[in-house]
Amino acid sequence: MSNSIQEQYSPVAKFFHWITVLLIIGQCTIGWTMPDVDDLQSPEGLVSLHISVGLLVLLVMLARLVWRLISPAPQPLHPHLTLTVAAAKLVHGGLYLLLAISPILGWMNAAERGWNLSFFGLMRLPAIFPANSDLLATIGDWHIASVWALLALIGVHVCAALYHQIILKDGILIRMLPSSNR
Repeated sequence: MSNSIQEQYSPVAKFFHWITVLLIIGQCTIGWTMPDVDDLQSPEGLVSLHISVGLLVLLVMLARLVWRLISPAPQPLHPHLTLTVAAAKLVHGGLYLLLAISPILGWMNAAERGWNLSFFGLMRLPAIFPANSDLLATIGDWHIASVWALLALIGVHVCAALYHQIILKDGILIRMLPSSNR
């Protein structure tokens, strides 16, 4: 099936998609290599960077959501496959939700530790949760669980894109590639 211009994602939507991909790759790399936060009295080094990149993910997601509201995605290539369309909407909705919730939970966890937070050292961030509450371990666990759920949904999303590209050969993957103009 050939793609028309109307079936393409906008350059802005593609930018938001791929910058999110890069931020998540970077964020996971930082998260897996940073020291254990339970041993820290304040965020420093990779932990501070992890917090700042997490907030950047949240900002990008908010901008991406606004863009999506004013510039809807192209119509499904297979509207007659209602279960497939519903599954795609569910996965995309879950990705959007988790890309917002994960950084918020991380911010709450850092605030709960009583840390002074900043955004790349440029500005101080408010504490969005009371310090030293009884939920410290719980919020941290929720943050980690939300990241694993996000990674699982990303895996489903990537597998679906590859299935469309390799098996169905329907051009869905091409619609989101940065250089696609068809």
